[in-house]
Amino acid sequence: MLSSGSDLDEKTKTLIERGRRATEILKQPQYAPLSVAEEVVVLYAVTRGFLDTVPVTDINRFESELLSVLRNEQKALPERITSEKALSEDLEGELKAFLEDFVKTFSA
Repeated sequence: MLSSGSDLDEKTKTLIERGRRATEILKQPQYAPLSVAEEVVVLYAVTRGFLDTVPVTDINRFESELLSVLRNEQKALPERITSEKALSEDLEGELKAFLEDFVKTFSA
């Protein structure tokens, strides 16, 4: 058994912190489900480390702002995800670029 948090290696700490963020982002308000494409974007963001620098306390705001931009300014991205039903290399590149830009503009 580990005696303290300092005994964890960096990879393990990163996984634990990512898990905390995943737990927060998976909480959806009742009667407000996300579309499949929105779920893909949100889950991709959390599992690929785009939320690693976002404090856990800001995860809900991050998700809300991300979905707002996605729904109002980036409508083509979720439409492509829905129509293609898979992340092709090209579509994944577009998704990564979108998330990189969004993370840069998000102020925690």
